[in-house]
Amino acid sequence: MQASETPEVAKDEWNIAEIKCKISNHILYFDVLTILASFAVVAMHVNSAYWSYRDAPSWVLNLIIEKTCVWAVPVFFMLTGATLIDYRKRHSTSEYVKRRVQRTVVPFLIWSFVGLFFSLFYTKSTPLGLSINNYLNLIINTSIPEVNVYWFFVPLFTIYLCIPVISLIPENKRAKGFIWLVVYTLVMDVLSQVLPIVGLEVNSNLYNPMCAGWLIFPLLGYLVAKTDFSLKRRIIIYCAAFCGWLLMFVGTWIKSVQSHALVHSFSSGTGLPSTALAVGVFVFIKNLCEKYSDICMRLRNKIIFLSSTTFGLYLIHRYVLTIIIRWTHIEVTSWWWPVVGIPIIYIVTILIVFFIPENSAAKKMYLN
Repeated sequence: MQASETPEVAKDEWNIAEIKCKISNHILYFDVLTILASFAVVAMHVNSAYWSYRDAPSWVLNLIIEKTCVWAVPVFFMLTGATLIDYRKRHSTSEYVKRRVQRTVVPFLIWSFVGLFFSLFYTKSTPLGLSINNYLNLIINTSIPEVNVYWFFVPLFTIYLCIPVISLIPENKRAKGFIWLVVYTLVMDVLSQVLPIVGLEVNSNLYNPMCAGWLIFPLLGYLVAKTDFSLKRRIIIYCAAFCGWLLMFVGTWIKSVQSHALVHSFSSGTGLPSTALAVGVFVFIKNLCEKYSDICMRLRNKIIFLSSTTFGLYLIHRYVLTIIIRWTHIEVTSWWWPVVGIPIIYIVTILIVFFIPENSAAKKMYLN
């Protein structure tokens, strides 16, 4: 080997070592959770008939699907905390901010404008002739009917802004601080549900201290990812998760039947029942992937590929859903639509993401 080649060889060896390090540190159960959560998000949006109460078995099916998938958004936020709170070990805060802007803020703005044009000229659910301020308000407040699912970005951005401050807390003091904030938020949520029963109200200034309560999930994600749970503790977590699901299902069913209208009881995204369910799913998948790590490693490439498509899936699945419903005139309140529609919308959207050329501008707008 010539001396002039040594720097290049050394550089190549360094790159190979860096890639191997990244591979060894890659946590596959994060990818599995991402895939499952994205599927659950699609399921809830296909299952939109849940929001129109009907005294029919098809609505009970809608109710089951909704409550079974409600953990999806909390788990996405938990993954945010599990992967980003320790960002200072990998790069600077300026790099952290740059990456968040490139990977989420820019795609949010681009696809919100796409959604606005889609709403103006395809579905025509947004009227022409409004002022620029009105259109900007629709984007900022994620109020464009066809892409109101982008509401997720707003709490995500506030979480991103909080993480640099949270990450300054010494590691040996994080657990106590995080647990205190989670417990406080959940207690306030429970009180806001229980006290009105006896004619009392909780002052709104006392609860949802940050990020409308969503901040508890990145904190929980960080804690759960760092903790090895014994079998006894896992059983307790799973029982709490099932009880949370049962409370949301039974509470919504009974109150809706009594009122002859949808009563979304005990189903706050940041409430105790949905939090228990999200933690239960996170712990279950983590333990399952660790137990069957050999199978996960054999499926590694497929898992990572599917996980890499989830952001694109989230951004465009609502367009796919709207177009298919308009073309086929499907009755979305029928019992068979969620059963057939959920896998169809998921698969079609994944295929669209897959077949867009890797280096195209369209793919760069939503795939990282």
